[in-house]
Amino acid sequence: MTNREKYITKRNEYDMMMKIWETGACPIRVIGGESCLPRHLVCKAFDEDCKGCIQKWLNKEAER
Repeated sequence: MTNREKYITKRNEYDMMMKIWETGACPIRVIGGESCLPRHLVCKAFDEDCKGCIQKWLNKEAER
């Protein structure tokens, strides 16, 4: 198994994003290539529900 398989293609997307979340960054911004400032400085849902926000983003229809 390659690292690509182990850490990206065969990994659950939510679990991968939660690993990013544990670093203090907003995983939605990281995946989108945006600023990785601490999430409390950039995240609208920081005081609300980060885990719910990630789930909602994963299930949302992509913008074109």
